[in-house]
Amino acid sequence: MNRKQPPDLDGKVVVVTGASSGIGRAFVERAACPGARFVLLARRRDLLDSLAEEVRGRGGVALVQSVDLRDADAARAAADRSLGEFGPPDIVVANAGLSIARSVAATAARPDSITRSAAVNFVGPVAHALPLVEAMRERGAGHLIGSSTTNARLTIPGWGPYVASKSAWDAWLRTAAAELAPRGVAVTILAFPLVATDMARPTLAGRRAMRAEDAADWIAEAIRSRRPRIAPWWLRPAEVAHAVAPTALARAIGRSSERLSQP
Repeated sequence: MNRKQPPDLDGKVVVVTGASSGIGRAFVERAACPGARFVLLARRRDLLDSLAEEVRGRGGVALVQSVDLRDADAARAAADRSLGEFGPPDIVVANAGLSIARSVAATAARPDSITRSAAVNFVGPVAHALPLVEAMRERGAGHLIGSSTTNARLTIPGWGPYVASKSAWDAWLRTAAAELAPRGVAVTILAFPLVATDMARPTLAGRRAMRAEDAADWIAEAIRSRRPRIAPWWLRPAEVAHAVAPTALARAIGRSSERLSQP
């Protein structure tokens, strides 16, 4: 995707989770402008504060929320606070996530891989999104952009906790899209390939990966186009191949990903 001008967010309320680093931070740094109002949510307060200063330096407004999405009650409370501060958002970029490459055998000794993945990739994001989505639905306008992964539509041996939790998030977003469209709220699913962020660094292992800045361009494109899904060109044929021969495809993928599973 070619680099284009960032979307005009003057007067818009934009909620961004996972804003402290990686894709979320790259998007905010790219899109901050006079008149934009950002709600910046992540765990690391110091990184959020530095990003908020950058937003304010460009004439925008920033509300910082240091929240761990593993705490669903705190996630929902954060959404309620942002509604009290700014009202219904125009755009919600639900970007926060946790990537774990771990086999079934390794997960037996680390069952917390399942609970942490489910909390950060599904339960927490939904708990946070629900009050915001309801406010947009009642207003009759808005846009929910959810960061998903190509892995959510395929069988990826060695990535069970991550794929399962992201598949749940992906399915919820698809359901939300169908329900919210008649009320004027768009939903875009970003099916990212591997992105070179600090979180993903242990699994890069020399593989080609998208830059966080290019992934941020996908968010900008979603805002402009309101397309239901943005994905690599190869995902659609891969989904067809998966439907036709899921076991064979999974075995082929497994041979390339097995060495990345963490103990």
